[in-house]
This record gives sequence, structure tokens and C-alpha cells, in this order.
Amino acid sequence: MTLALLTSVFPLLVYLAYNIVVPQVEKLRPSLSVIMNMQRRHWVTNAARRESPFDAILSGNIMGSVSFLASTSVLLVLAVFAVFGQLPTLMEALDSLSFDRNLTVIDVQIHLVVMLAMFVLAFLPSRCRCASSTISASCWVRSTTIGRPVTK
Repeated sequence: MTLALLTSVFPLLVYLAYNIVVPQVEKLRPSLSVIMNMQRRHWVTNAARRESPFDAILSGNIMGSVSFLASTSVLLVLAVFAVFGQLPTLMEALDSLSFDRNLTVIDVQIHLVVMLAMFVLAFLPSRCRCASSTISASCWVRSTTIGRPVTK
């Protein structure tokens, strides 16, 4: 149980620690994403000043990409809930596949809860984290539709 819990929670801890460690490293040395974010801010500032169909096309494509990420995350969350509903069938399948390892129902439920948490967290940055150190696509597209450049 302890090893299964560790292997289940470890990816979630790494996923959360990444958001804490990377901004600290980027303060010392800018990464490619920081440089690209600066270019995006310049592009948004310039796009807010001019009328160009090219800027509108780029904005539309970026909004479509953000919508794709959000809808895919929602589908994955629904799939995990569906697996929770078919847990006995999943346990039979895992028992037939496992190599000298017997997983308990609790172990599988912990794995599914961690996966659910990661998919929900994947959905949230595209909707809620505009104040983070790395600007998300939806935030700077939203700023172009309002007509204001994104400020830190």
C-alpha cells in the first residue's frame, strides 16, 4: 500500500513542484518560454494599436487551441469518472495483466484520484491563472479582445 501510494502521488507532487521551482530558476536565467512570453507581450501591445486581419487570424487560432485544451481536459475528467463506475471490470482486467503484482481497489482508486487531480489542474491554467509568471494563451488573447496589453 505504501509503495502504491508513493508511486501514485509522486507524479502529482512533481507536477505541483514544477510550478514552484521553474519560476525561481527563471528569475536567475530566462528560459525559452520567458523569452517567447516577452515576444507575445510585444505582439499584443502592437496588435492592440493596429487593425490587421493577420492579428485577428492569429488570435482566433490561439483561442481555438485553448478551447481544444480545455475540452480535452474535460473529456479526460469524464473518462476517469466513467472508470470509477466500472471499477470491478477494471480490476478484472488488471488482475489478468499484472505481472506478480496484485493491486487492491484502494490502490487503483488512489491512482484514479491522482489522475483526476492532474487533469483538473491541466484545465485550470487555461482559465484561471493569468497572474502567473508565464502568461497563458487565453490571458493574452483575452487582453487583445478587450484592447489592453497584458501587464505584469
